[in-house]
Amino acid sequence: MKTVLLLRHGKSDWHAEYDRDHERPLAPRGRKAARAMGAWLSGKGPHPDIIVCSTAVRARQTCAELLRGASFAPPVVFDRGLYGAHVGTLRDLMRATDEGCSTLMLVGHEPTCSSAVEWFAGCAVNHFPTAAIARISFDCAAWQSVAPGTGSLAWLQKPRELPED
Repeated sequence: MKTVLLLRHGKSDWHAEYDRDHERPLAPRGRKAARAMGAWLSGKGPHPDIIVCSTAVRARQTCAELLRGASFAPPVVFDRGLYGAHVGTLRDLMRATDEGCSTLMLVGHEPTCSSAVEWFAGCAVNHFPTAAIARISFDCAAWQSVAPGTGSLAWLQKPRELPED
């Protein structure tokens, strides 16, 4: 079994100073949501064996805040290709993943996250909110077997639906 966790970056700060969209940072609300999702995923599982994160500032900050709230600390790889990626790029990245990895987390952007759920699991996602995590499970032993329609959406957790402390 192979599992992909898709994490959309947290709420960004549209009023911050930045020159390019790639440099837009997280808003305080985005930081808080990412930490809460890390704590939630720590209890829920599965925990990622590796995280591949977009190089956009808001994605990198989301990943850092997720790990700050989490009880797990896998290696993190930054990949510029996740910024504005097509789902085929995600497939290629997954197929290049070491077979020792059973759970891969991808930290990225919209519309890629919702498109990936639809492409891999055949489920339309009308809204993939910021800092939400989707779990797609693939009933296969090798990442090379991952293809459109071969996964199933196990859950889509939204920060606003987390239980209150």
